[in-house]
Amino acid sequence: MGERIRRGSNESTPDRPSPTESAVTDPATTNRLDELFSLLSNSRRRWLLYALATADGAVVERSQLVSWLADVEASGAAESNDALEGRIAHDLHHNQLPRLEAAGIVDYDPRQGTVRYDGLPFRTEWLEHAHYKETGELLSEAETRR
Repeated sequence: MGERIRRGSNESTPDRPSPTESAVTDPATTNRLDELFSLLSNSRRRWLLYALATADGAVVERSQLVSWLADVEASGAAESNDALEGRIAHDLHHNQLPRLEAAGIVDYDPRQGTVRYDGLPFRTEWLEHAHYKETGELLSEAETRR
C-alpha cells in the first residue's frame, strides 16, 4: 500500500496519506483548476466575473460592466471617471472578455457589446470563495452596483 507521513516528519504512519498518494491524478481536473486560478489571479477579471455572476439577466451589456468596474476601481483614483472608463472599456474589449471567452467562461459578442456568463457550478464555487475572501460577504448575497 502507499506510504503514510507522520505530521512534521518524512516518516510514514497509518494516520495520514503521503502527498503523492492524496494528489489529484485526474489531468482534466488539474488543468481546469490551473486555468481557473490563472483567470482569478487578475483583480479586474475577478471583479468582472463577480459582476457577471450577480447580474440580474442572462446577458449583460459591456457598457454596464465598464460603468460598474469604474465605480469599483474609482475609489481613491486620481484620474477622471471618463478616462478610467475608457481604459477599462479598452481592456475588457481587447483583453479580459476575449480571454474569458477563450476559456469558455463567457460568450462575448463584440459587435453587440453583450456578455453572457456560463455560471457553471465548478467555476462559481471558486468565484464565491474568492469574493468572500476579498470582501467578507458571500457573492450569492452581494448586491450589484449596476
